[in-house]
Amino acid sequence: MPNNLWMMGGSHHHKALTQYIEMKKREIEDKQKMLMKPQKAQSKKEENALKAEITELERRVGESMKWAVHLYDRGVCKVIC
Repeated sequence: MPNNLWMMGGSHHHKALTQYIEMKKREIEDKQKMLMKPQKAQSKKEENALKAEITELERRVGESMKWAVHLYDRGVCKVIC
């Protein structure tokens, strides 16, 4: 890597993202448990809504597992900063 480039690792971002993903995975587990429990009041429409929510949460988790690292050019930063 050239000497004039800085790479910011973003450990605090990684920790926050990890906590967010864990929270969403718990939500998925809770909703899946709700689907497994036979409920008299649960209609087919409600069941489909739960399945759609689970699919959306799984999509969010998949997208959230991708994160970037910022790369700064020190020469540009000295001029602008």
